[in-house]
Amino acid sequence: MKTRFFAVGLGAILLVMGVCYYFGWFDQITDYIPWFADKGDLRVRVYDAMQTAETADDKPLANVTVSILSTELVKKTDSNGTAYFSDVEVGDYQVQAEWGSSVIAKNVTITKDTIATLTFLFNESTS
Repeated sequence: MKTRFFAVGLGAILLVMGVCYYFGWFDQITDYIPWFADKGDLRVRVYDAMQTAETADDKPLANVTVSILSTELVKKTDSNGTAYFSDVEVGDYQVQAEWGSSVIAKNVTITKDTIATLTFLFNESTS
């Protein structure tokens, strides 16, 4: 008999929690818990501009080291010249791309549940 009451009680609690989650009522609570921080994603694309102003000539660069400064997040670009960071805490960051001896840094703002995109061009035409 006690087991049945326990099972019914646990089921009711899980049902209520599921409804609260579905309607987003936990969102306000989780904002105050550090491990439930708001997060977004960052897509970084890196190209070799080939010293031209024409973007159609740009070639994706693989194996470029991309770092989000002030964090431990570091990735290498894939064969398409893309590095993807998921679940980055919301905030303002400086992102650095390093290819050979060239380093470029840009600022980015990560917002909740969105994908921020940065594009780095190495060997960009100065004219």
